[in-house]
Amino acid sequence: QNSLLSRIDTDFPGIFDPEMRVTARDVKHGKPHPEPFIRAMQLARVSPSQSIVVENAPLGVEAGNKAGAFTVGVVTGPIPVEEMERAGAAVVFPSMEAFAEALPTLIFSLLSTSIDPL
Repeated sequence: QNSLLSRIDTDFPGIFDPEMRVTARDVKHGKPHPEPFIRAMQLARVSPSQSIVVENAPLGVEAGNKAGAFTVGVVTGPIPVEEMERAGAAVVFPSMEAFAEALPTLIFSLLSTSIDPL
């Protein structure tokens, strides 16, 4: 976890406020428990219906669903699309590139239909 946080700070200096991060040190229960996402929603002062969870692992998808968020699965490694779907992802993208390309349309669609306006 330390190497990941260091890389975020190096690759994206000043973009991700450390006070807005939720790490394993901030929760008692890890995924698939919803606590990490619930804590993140509290920090961001948003409701579950105003939240989108993006995950690359079935346990994270499960946690996002339990937290009440619209949960997206993204395949970034060997986990098959079907595993993400079984875990409850509302939609699954085959790559980060496909997710990034679809994100503006996805957000517009969600704002127009099912999640609370931000």
